[in-house]
Amino acid sequence: MTIHPPLPTIRPLLDPAPEYAKWQSEEPIRRVTIRGDNSPWLITRYEDARAVLADERFSADANHPDFPTPARAPRRRPPASSTRWTRRTTPGCAAC
Repeated sequence: MTIHPPLPTIRPLLDPAPEYAKWQSEEPIRRVTIRGDNSPWLITRYEDARAVLADERFSADANHPDFPTPARAPRRRPPASSTRWTRRTTPGCAAC
């Protein structure tokens, strides 16, 4: 199994992490690791991103066999008091 570098998550406010500038110059399209063992492609240059978005070989169809499966975080239920107020203030709320 190939180990890819983790996607930087800690960064200064409104500034990209320093790793992005390095990756943009050295390897503008690369794999990174996010949430467990998911390894999506990271595209760091605008021109490359436009090319991928225009290419029909890439798909946003979740039924495509090569579509990545994101790690799902467990859903937390809101406290009962919150649910009671949601029901009162949001008519037709099916999830309430």
